[in-house]
Amino acid sequence: MGITKRVPTVVLDSAYRILIADSKKRAKKYNLKDDMLVFVSTGKDCIRKALNAKRAGNVFDIIVLDSKLPDLDGYSCAMKLKVNDCADLIVSMSDTKFLCEEELSIESGCDYHFQRKEVYKNLLPTLAVSKDS
Repeated sequence: MGITKRVPTVVLDSAYRILIADSKKRAKKYNLKDDMLVFVSTGKDCIRKALNAKRAGNVFDIIVLDSKLPDLDGYSCAMKLKVNDCADLIVSMSDTKFLCEEELSIESGCDYHFQRKEVYKNLLPTLAVSKDS
């Protein structure tokens, strides 16, 4: 019998509504679960979900965008989301963290830019802890 490493599950406080636009495979790998945490895998789906939530009067607190979504990149999504006031906070993420990516993120309407691993290892767990405090 081998040793099995347990992956901790992060359960976010239901007061935060978070939309994450990232590939489904990557999202599932992190074992996150919460009714208020919504995953989509394309830019168009992200915009559709965010606009529908706004129309319903239930705006997302945070939208996290992969900079390289398949049909509409995260920067283009950010511009559309910002213009339509679809979230309190828009965060872009990428596999790397170059200065040009950060600048492009801010120019497109994002509030912050993080490396993908920072989002899943630090940002989301921090939100869970800060809401409980």
